[in-house]
Formats: sequence, structure tokens, C-alpha cells
Amino acid sequence: MEKKQIVIEEAKRLAEDYGLLNLTREQVCEASNIAVGSFTSIVGKSFGEFVNELRDMGYPLGELDTRKRANPTLRKESLLQTALKLAEVQEGGYPALTRDTVAKECGISTTLLSQYFGSVAAFRAELVGYAIIKEHLPVILQALIFDHPLVAGVRREVKLQALQRLIEKIG
Repeated sequence: MEKKQIVIEEAKRLAEDYGLLNLTREQVCEASNIAVGSFTSIVGKSFGEFVNELRDMGYPLGELDTRKRANPTLRKESLLQTALKLAEVQEGGYPALTRDTVAKECGISTTLLSQYFGSVAAFRAELVGYAIIKEHLPVILQALIFDHPLVAGVRREVKLQALQRLIEKIG
């Protein structure tokens, strides 16, 4: 097997074991028995691009080990996933989420959350956009109720599914 294929297979194995959020270039290189500085030349892309491709292939994000530095794109996705879960149980839904609540649940500082999303309004807008992409019905329903401008672009079928879910909860 050629070096590139060995690196790819080791990365996939490590991603399955530890999750993409905890995957480091150093781990992959050590497991593949290559020098850390040679990753890009062997694989033909940056480590960040490579990890994003693994994510797109469906490899799990895993639970973030907060002591490690994570790929920014994956960490942001992890923060949004956690916020989606919080929005489902938060009284008042996603509009009531605070930086403190999300940061505490994610085990990060509010400053780091602000670095990823900027203002609270920008965070909430990104959360609604993420819910739409993932077709996360509870938050889409909240966005419909609060007349968030992003829901205008949601497919009619998805809106109907979200409303049906509400009817089932009430009835």
C-alpha cells in the first residue's frame, strides 16, 4: 500500500475511535509512521481540508476533549449541534439562549463562543441556518413561530413537518 493510502486509512481508523474533533495531524502522522511536516505533500491537501472531507464522508465528530485544539470548522459545528439540543429544552427556545448557557454546556468560555459567532444575534441567526440545513424540526418550528427571516427559504414540506410535530405535541 502506498504512503498516501496508509495515511488515509490510519486517519479513518483514528476518526472512528476518537472522533474528528480530537483528531490531530500529529496523531495521524505518528500512526502512519511519517514525519509530521510531510502530511500535506503526501496527502496533497492541508490537514484541515482533509478532516473536512472526512466529515463530509460521515465520520463522527465525537465528543470534544476540551484540552485539545480542535479544527475550527468542526468545533463550530459541534457548538451548533449542542445549541440545537439546548434550544429544544430551553424555555423560550433558541431566542432565549444566552452565551453563558451555550458556553457552559460546551465547556468553553463565552469569549471563545464570541470568537466563533460574534454577537448573540449572529449566533442565533447561524443556529437557525444550521437547523434549516440539518432539517432540525424543533428549531425550524421555533423560527417559524418567531418569524425569523431565514425560514422564508425553507421548503414547504419541511415547514409542514415542523408544524405537524407541534400538532402532535399539543394533541
